[in-house]
Amino acid sequence: MHLFRRLVAPVLSLAALSGCGGGDLVLPNEGLPASVAKVAGDQQTAAILEPAAESLVVMVKDRFGNPVSGAEVVWAPSGVGRSAMSSGPTL
Repeated sequence: MHLFRRLVAPVLSLAALSGCGGGDLVLPNEGLPASVAKVAGDQQTAAILEPAAESLVVMVKDRFGNPVSGAEVVWAPSGVGRSAMSSGPTL
């Protein structure tokens, strides 16, 4: 019985590991937003009720540095004055 355990356990472990190497493998926290970095549109001003000249653009990445699509980003103004908050999904 001891010999059986020593031989079968490694074979079963190798079989399980070899079955998990596909491209559809999802690791914990893979694809979940972990960081946000500004890309374009920062430090703009515009007249009241007028859109800013550039779109606000950010890059959302997971903890492995992969881009995350569909993450919701909420924009909040900083500084003096009134402004509307906005949000939208990442592409």
